[in-house]
Amino acid sequence: MKSLLVSIDQGETIMDNNLVPGLTEQIKHLEDDIKTIKENNKFLFDKLDKAYGDRIELRAENYKLKEQVKNGNGESEEEECLTCSA
Repeated sequence: MKSLLVSIDQGETIMDNNLVPGLTEQIKHLEDDIKTIKENNKFLFDKLDKAYGDRIELRAENYKLKEQVKNGNGESEEEECLTCSA
């Protein structure tokens, strides 16, 4: 069979058999691109999760330091104990 007949709503078009392998090749490349994009997304979401975690830790530390300053105490209890015992 030299050509493939494909039915379209507004008529019929004759397609060459060489078109199918070309489309198959394009689909394979697109699947590879999708795989790469998914890997990149996973990497970026992992980085984003780490950044959020770091931000939460920094905010907690910032809050703790602000409370120490508000209470007029620049040193933490650990630092006071180390200073007293020295």
